[in-house]
Amino acid sequence: MEKKTPSKILKNIYQEVKELGPYENEDFLRREFHMDLDSNATNKEEYVMVFCQKIDNIQKMVLQVTYFEQDKSSRFAKNAVETKEIKCELIGKDFKIKSCDYKENKLKKVLSKILTGIQTKKRILKLVKK
Repeated sequence: MEKKTPSKILKNIYQEVKELGPYENEDFLRREFHMDLDSNATNKEEYVMVFCQKIDNIQKMVLQVTYFEQDKSSRFAKNAVETKEIKCELIGKDFKIKSCDYKENKLKKVLSKILTGIQTKKRILKLVKK
């Protein structure tokens, strides 16, 4: 069984988002997802934005993850408390991380959860389209 490195997971994320395609009138890929990444029941979901664009013949990708906390004055509101980014480029057949706000020991787990979340959302979208 092939070992999933952060680079390989990033490539899978890119392929999943690329399959969704760009929004109308955009020459880049931008997809947004809400998913549980931190297993914290009080905030339910994080916001994940995946942005992909070819610049100077180099495919670049940015993943931005925003974490929330429950607003103390309203059980319906959540406040953004932290945003983390992963910036990478496709070099050859693999994505190379250029900058990352996650610690190395957390990165693989977060990327795996993002990939699983995207795949789940895609399955739901396919059911809706039927």
